[in-house]
Amino acid sequence: MTDNGDPSAPHIADADGERTRMAIARWVASTVSADAASGLQPPPTVAGAVAAEPAATTPAGSGFLLQPGTILNNTQRIEALIGRGGMGEVYRATNIHTGDQDAIKMIRPDLATDPHVRELFRREAAALRKVRHPSVVSYQGIFGDDSGRLFLVMDFVDGPSLASFIAKGPLAPGDVRRVGVQIAEGLAAAHAGGVVHRDLSPDNVVLRGGSLDHVVLIDFGVAKRLDGSSTLIGSSFAGKLDYCSPEQCGLYDGAVDHRTDIYSLGLLLAAAAIGKPLPMGSSLARAIRTREVQPDLSAVPEELKPDLARLLEPDPARRAQSMREVAALLRYDMPPTPATPPPRTTDTVRRLAWIGGGATVALVLIGAGAVVGPRLMSLASRSQDEGPELAQQATDAQRRTADASADEERRVAEARRQAEEDARRLEAERTAAERRRAEEEAQRQVDEARRLEAERAAAERQRADDVARRQAEEAQRQADEKAAAEAQRRVEEEKRLAAAAEAQRRVDEERRAAVEAQRRADEERRNRETAPPVAPPPRQPQQQASRTPAPVPVPVGVDGAWQGRICFRRLMLTSGNETCGPLTLSITGGAARGSWVVGGLTYAISGAIAAGGGRVTLEMPPSGQGLGTKFTLPLRVDNGALQGQGYTNNNVLVTFTAAR
Repeated sequence: MTDNGDPSAPHIADADGERTRMAIARWVASTVSADAASGLQPPPTVAGAVAAEPAATTPAGSGFLLQPGTILNNTQRIEALIGRGGMGEVYRATNIHTGDQDAIKMIRPDLATDPHVRELFRREAAALRKVRHPSVVSYQGIFGDDSGRLFLVMDFVDGPSLASFIAKGPLAPGDVRRVGVQIAEGLAAAHAGGVVHRDLSPDNVVLRGGSLDHVVLIDFGVAKRLDGSSTLIGSSFAGKLDYCSPEQCGLYDGAVDHRTDIYSLGLLLAAAAIGKPLPMGSSLARAIRTREVQPDLSAVPEELKPDLARLLEPDPARRAQSMREVAALLRYDMPPTPATPPPRTTDTVRRLAWIGGGATVALVLIGAGAVVGPRLMSLASRSQDEGPELAQQATDAQRRTADASADEERRVAEARRQAEEDARRLEAERTAAERRRAEEEAQRQVDEARRLEAERAAAERQRADDVARRQAEEAQRQADEKAAAEAQRRVEEEKRLAAAAEAQRRVDEERRAAVEAQRRADEERRNRETAPPVAPPPRQPQQQASRTPAPVPVPVGVDGAWQGRICFRRLMLTSGNETCGPLTLSITGGAARGSWVVGGLTYAISGAIAAGGGRVTLEMPPSGQGLGTKFTLPLRVDNGALQGQGYTNNNVLVTFTAAR
């Protein structure tokens, strides 16, 4: 037999495609449901079996993969079909060498060649064959035969499922705890081996022999490795809606770990306590909404509510954090097992033996008295014949015998009394020891409960601190955003005001220019009206006029002397933020030279200006005043005036105006 269950085999990639995901989904369906067309009633899982097998047999030519009597690898003899689905079949088989009953999960031959499905089989076997616990079904491995068939071998668990058991009625609270402790301990072993079940439900719990004291977890077909690898059926949803956790529905970042099984175990135990699943939503959307809060436990017995509430916290951080903690929580209130009286100690047995020996001595002496008595009576009767001396001897002997018997009876009574006192003392010591052990156990349970409560309170405080920190960070972020927005608004407002001021200044300049032009025009008109007539120039001879060219008019440019003001205004300030000073500028042939004055100090101006405009470089005050050393400002000629404005690199608005 070839074992292909290599735990180091590569995992199925999450993006292997729709074909692989559907194949795996069909396989899971094949392990948890029966083929309706087969007429069989298979168990709800791949490893369990109902108490009674289907009445139907497996006739030849029925289309089943294996027939009863088939021998696999000269080891397993097929006995009966116990489950069938679209991906394959599950059989009960007998190991012909040991006689053990096994469950065989056989895949269809046409799918056995699919590398993805083969990988699914390998991973299921590799994940679980090292988990050994009485409450977890034992996996023997994955095997193949010469005909290319691929199958899993695991223990056959003969008994009903917990689902069929509670369908007859809910369990008593003590039985719920008993079942829960066994499941929790089995899952603790699986978690220690790095496996999360992810599909806990009453269907996947089998009661071996129908006993609540022999619970076995089966069907790890959708299990997840805790080492970070993908699940056995890919990265999509796994499990049943009635028993899945909030993380499996995508809540809490969808982070599925061992605490997922803790939540599902809480739902399973609640179903066992009331005889049916809690109403957790019939669709994924409703399931998500119901898992945002703690489930309604009003139908659960009062004594179970606090413990199940610990398991059913929506937030994984607030649940019980391990299956060992869950087992301790459920075991805390379990009904005590009847105590067996301790065996008698060697000292007690020795004392009773001594008492028995004394009683034997007493009986021997009493028997001796019964023999001696008649003898003494005979001597007494003889004394009448043989004289007073013999009578006295008989009387003395009878008295000594009676005294010896009385002494022995006293010793026996004293021994009996001493033995009874020793027995009472030993019983009192035993009772005191049992009471002390009970008190110590009660104190231990109280201490454990306090420790768990302290851990829960610490986790709650940590969660509250985290919430408060996040709220403070969010408030600070909002305050920073608000301050930045306010600063930006102020900058925009300053720019808007500066633009409005500049526009108003231009309007004022244009108005003044228009007034000045009108004044000049009026003055020229008045001058023409008051000036004496000018004699026309003498006419030149026609010949001379033809020889002298007419003068070419010289265009009027920007050359000349200019005067004006320079102003500096700091943005985002409301008062005392503007500084102005006079300027003088001389332009010759387009080259500009001049100066400006502020604070009693003179600074140079240089640049180049043409008819349409130009640029000048301003020497600035020392950098300690925040303006730098030099600043280049563009200028334009507008209505006979030089104008310009710009911003320095530290949000200072510079305004330049000059006129001839």
